Amino acid sequence: MKRILLLLIFAVIACREEKKQQNTNTVPARQSRSVSQLPRPPVSRGLPPHLLVTPRVTISFSGKAVGYSVIQNSAQAEAVLADIRTLPLSAGRDRAISSVLRDLAKVDPDQARILLENWNDGLICLYLESAYAVAAGLAASDPEVGAKFIEESVPRAAQADVWNRFLAGLPPTTRLPFFERIPESSSKLRMGAALVLVWLREDPGACAAWLDDFAAGKSPDELRDL
Repeated sequence: MKRILLLLIFAVIACREEKKQQNTNTVPARQSRSVSQLPRPPVSRGLPPHLLVTPRVTISFSGKAVGYSVIQNSAQAEAVLADIRTLPLSAGRDRAISSVLRDLAKVDPDQARILLENWNDGLICLYLESAYAVAAGLAASDPEVGAKFIEESVPRAAQADVWNRFLAGLPPTTRLPFFERIPESSSKLRMGAALVLVWLREDPGACAAWLDDFAAGKSPDELRDL
């Protein structure tokens, strides 16, 4: 009887150990199979088509990436612009035109000025980017030429942004004659504040004397901007 009981006990223990072993072996296998069977997201292999591809210029689908050879002269710039102008009116087209004009302004600002003055259908923000580049290119040899370009070629209502960037590239004392030519506006007051911030570090006495004269007659609201 004892022998039978011992055999039964050994059998029960063996069955329990076998079940534990089976559970240990099967759980990871089920997990592995379930992971491998999960659906995978589709992989997009295609890229959007380019907005424009010619032997001279490539424009990405978004219009934000424009590629062409380094602009070395006006003839090259005009050839690239001719390709770009085959596109319908769009931000991508205007961004590409602005890019070419800004590059041309570095090597031939006079021709860049002519091309910019004939560009009358572009977005104003991109036009102003080009206008500043032309003004800076012209001012490299003579700041007065750059200033006259702003006064004569940039629409008066849009001059403030170009003046602001133009003056920021000049030493404080060189800015003064041009600063007086800027139309009165809140933008001019902010440019005056920028001038003061730079000038105070170089010559506080001269800056304070100029500021006393400039602030005369200004209202409290105007002085707050300054």
